[in-house]
Amino acid sequence: MLNLHYSRTTALMFAVSVVSALFGFIGKAQAAPACESKIAQIVSIQGIVELRRAGQTIWQQVVKDMALCPGDMLRVLARSRVALRLSNDSMLRLDQRTTILFPELVEDQTTSLIDLFTGALHILTRTPKPFKITTPFVNAGVEGTEF
Repeated sequence: MLNLHYSRTTALMFAVSVVSALFGFIGKAQAAPACESKIAQIVSIQGIVELRRAGQTIWQQVVKDMALCPGDMLRVLARSRVALRLSNDSMLRLDQRTTILFPELVEDQTTSLIDLFTGALHILTRTPKPFKITTPFVNAGVEGTEF
């Protein structure tokens, strides 16, 4: 018969190692790409920016280099902003209090690349390919040219 007698220190060290292993696993699972065809990638974050994956109801805080997928919704809270690199290498900057959706892609229909619900965005693109942005109201302007 085996006599298993653990001290409090040993039990505490075991608990800490189990919790550390769990957080390491969760971190790796969150860092994994969420989709096969990413639409954008987080380049920089200032403040609090949250993401809601397609089909989920929970908002999670984004991290740098996180991939954004069709159906994902992104919101930028007060005194915050984020920069994204789109799949066509355009840069998209979102100002505070901005909420956007990357709609699911439908082959037979012309869908927008971005649905802007609230806020402001700034796009820098050097690609001649047009893309569509859906918004309830719009104030748009083109400034300058580049060659």
